[in-house]
Amino acid sequence: MPAEVFQDAGYVTAGIWRNGWVAPNFGFSQGFDVYMTPALKQAPAALRREANAGRIDGTDIDLVFAATEFIRTYQDEKWFLYLHLMDVHQYISTEETAIFGNTYSDAYDNSILWTDSQLGVILSELYRLGLEDRTVVVLVSDHGEAFGEHGSEGHGRDVYQEVVGTPFIISLPFKLDPAGLISANTENVDVWPTLFEMLGLPAGIQEADGISRVPLLLGDKTPPSEDLGFAMLDRNWGRVGEGLDLVMAVREGPLRLVHNPNDPEKDQLYNIIDILN
Repeated sequence: MPAEVFQDAGYVTAGIWRNGWVAPNFGFSQGFDVYMTPALKQAPAALRREANAGRIDGTDIDLVFAATEFIRTYQDEKWFLYLHLMDVHQYISTEETAIFGNTYSDAYDNSILWTDSQLGVILSELYRLGLEDRTVVVLVSDHGEAFGEHGSEGHGRDVYQEVVGTPFIISLPFKLDPAGLISANTENVDVWPTLFEMLGLPAGIQEADGISRVPLLLGDKTPPSEDLGFAMLDRNWGRVGEGLDLVMAVREGPLRLVHNPNDPEKDQLYNIIDILN
């Protein structure tokens, strides 16, 4: 596991999570010196708009407090800190961050702004402690969100682009001027081999499923030999005893096929426009 690679390289490893699907009983604690959920306090009603996905107690404020305490404690050592935030999932925001309106998608945007402010607290602590010039920060997500684009809202129901398209942001311990924006397609399985190569941890690259994207960061514009991407979802996830209800997508270049094995006559082929260019 990635945490084991860091652990073997002499890093203190910690994970702080608020999503029960990454709890230790699923094996995600493997390789972490500390793997914990922060003490949870129910968010005041003024902060919360009920999300379709249900309620999770606490807010990311709890996680941010635990994260900054960890950073202060281990500031003189090498550390790997994994944080799993959940306030966007719960559509939580504040009066100051609720600036986009009151529609369903507006509530999501409000929550993104709120989460951005919480990440700002952590980054500010890195600067306050003088750690910004030796810390790599990576921001990714496990899924996007639908707002009726294909007759669905939320996530966990299909594999259309709006729910599988996610950010992959790397904040380096030095400034790029101008900032780099890479439009090439990547996958979440590429995160670890990219990070391992950046940090000089070849042991992790050898076992990874994805590929390192460091060449893209260095300006390599050579087209990949295979520009493929895959997504698959069992729509009966979390339902014990239920059979598989699969839906999957395969992308080759700009073409994306959404396939339902149980109803292949409803396959859909899309030509995905590159919105970054």
